[in-house]
Amino acid sequence: MARLNFAPAPRGLKGKPYKYYRDWLNINFYEQVCSYCLLQFKENLQIEHHEPQKYAADRINDPGNLLLGCSWCNSGKRDYHPRHTTRTRLPRESRGFSVIDIRAENFAELFEVNPSDGELRARVGSHRERAKFNIVVLLRLNATSYKKMRARCLEYVASCEDLLRLKNADHKIKKARSILVRECAERYPFYKAFDIALSEDLTGLIETYIANNKPQLMD
Repeated sequence: MARLNFAPAPRGLKGKPYKYYRDWLNINFYEQVCSYCLLQFKENLQIEHHEPQKYAADRINDPGNLLLGCSWCNSGKRDYHPRHTTRTRLPRESRGFSVIDIRAENFAELFEVNPSDGELRARVGSHRERAKFNIVVLLRLNATSYKKMRARCLEYVASCEDLLRLKNADHKIKKARSILVRECAERYPFYKAFDIALSEDLTGLIETYIANNKPQLMD
């Protein structure tokens, strides 16, 4: 299940300005994960309009158009939209490629993560050129720091799986495992979006951690 399913927005937020949806977005992207690169940022995540505000005035406060974006992805996307030639971002781009949308499509069908260095690659298939466009041209998702962050996400999983296989775990190992489970839980949208293989044991621990620690919104 690589496409992320959002919890319904609380009814009490209906009609309110989009800034009031931040807590709801944070809960759906536990914990503070960018909607485009799927990497974790504890600070500076902005509420992002997938369809730019200047082209969709009627959707400015529509929760179905709201995502969270890091400053890097936001600076790459800006006002890009393939149907609007008045855009300032890539105004001469004519291939009509749309921006990736984690709620509408399966990222794992578009991308794969190279386990050796964290590089994001476009999968072979009919959507390959669009995937490459988003990686290389629009969002620049293979910046060095981003590759390192993805590699670290994979390292957390590998290390945690190693510790889970130990049959006689002492206090120090259990503590280390607990820390790694937390690190994996905070990056769970990344693993789900890219279909990163997790054992049943690790998945169970992650989902239990999230259930016990994820804040809940009142409807």
